[in-house]
Amino acid sequence: MNLFKLFTGSALFIFLSSISSAFAVSIPVEHIPAQCQKLFEKADVLVDGAMKQPGTHPNLADIRAKLDTSKALILSLEPSVQIKSCDLGLAKLNLVNKDTESLLN
Repeated sequence: MNLFKLFTGSALFIFLSSISSAFAVSIPVEHIPAQCQKLFEKADVLVDGAMKQPGTHPNLADIRAKLDTSKALILSLEPSVQIKSCDLGLAKLNLVNKDTESLLN
């Protein structure tokens, strides 16, 4: 995917920080709002894709740690706030995807 080429090094780290994502905390999946599950899955796919791109390897441990911390933070919030946070993260992710697609076309 060309999207991963856009997010190399610190750019991916900044992006993942802004979406504030969650699974360092042991919470059954059925208790995690669907929006958050979707956001966490998309963030994990981004990081997994970045692993395959040259130049991102030195930063991946920091990126993964920040992602896990963000996930835990979201899961520690009240359910209504979790939903709002994940909706915001998904909206930001969709904007980035649209911007990336327009750059590539």
